[in-house]
Amino acid sequence: MKAKPETAAIPTAGRITILTKGKANPRLKNTRAHRIFELYRTAPTVESFLSKGGGRGDLRWDVRRAHISITPAEPANGKRGGKR
Repeated sequence: MKAKPETAAIPTAGRITILTKGKANPRLKNTRAHRIFELYRTAPTVESFLSKGGGRGDLRWDVRRAHISITPAEPANGKRGGKR
């Protein structure tokens, strides 16, 4: 069962997809919010977004409002978590 966006944890690694209709920046120009939303275009992964000055709170806000989605990264070894 998938967690609802309101309660889902933000993964530490993954690909960011912009979901906003028309992919236009919905934020008011010349504001911090506009600059942060523009980072999604130049930083397509969670790691690069955070390294360019975005915050986990920014990601959480935009996921909850369905402006973006985050696809968790696969583990480097190609295996999923869990013991067998």
